[in-house]
Amino acid sequence: MENMLVVVFNDERTAYEGLSYLNQLGCDGVIKLFAGSVIAKETGGRVTEVGRQGTFAFHTIAGTAVAAAPGVLAGPTGSGVGATVGELTGFIRDLHTLGVNSDFVNDVEAVLTPGKCAIVADLDEEYITPIDARMKALGGVVFRTEKKNLECELEQTR
Repeated sequence: MENMLVVVFNDERTAYEGLSYLNQLGCDGVIKLFAGSVIAKETGGRVTEVGRQGTFAFHTIAGTAVAAAPGVLAGPTGSGVGATVGELTGFIRDLHTLGVNSDFVNDVEAVLTPGKCAIVADLDEEYITPIDARMKALGGVVFRTEKKNLECELEQTR
């Protein structure tokens, strides 16, 4: 099942350790890792991608979804100012791109506080236990949601 996975850590080093583990699971064939990156939330609320690790077999939707994650996880008021109509429209579009709902984003935002880092990954996994156990051992807080199959939706609209 294709999922969007976000794991929040207290520091960047541990986030990269978690991403390394995902890469290893991908190399071992335990999961299919389509995209992944490490993001950080700054003091002002801005979320930025701090890096990627490994070589991912990006497909277009996954690459776009992971790239959209920093903006979505910062929320429409991530800059510290009131949300404008344009910001809200962009926020909703980015949620659709990610293939997740706003409840998932709100849950992540509550834990991804300034100074923390997170892994954002698009992956296909049969079992959640290997990832959950390792991420929790690293001190991570795991969030996962099933992605809508945007590729199928796009095909159906043609």
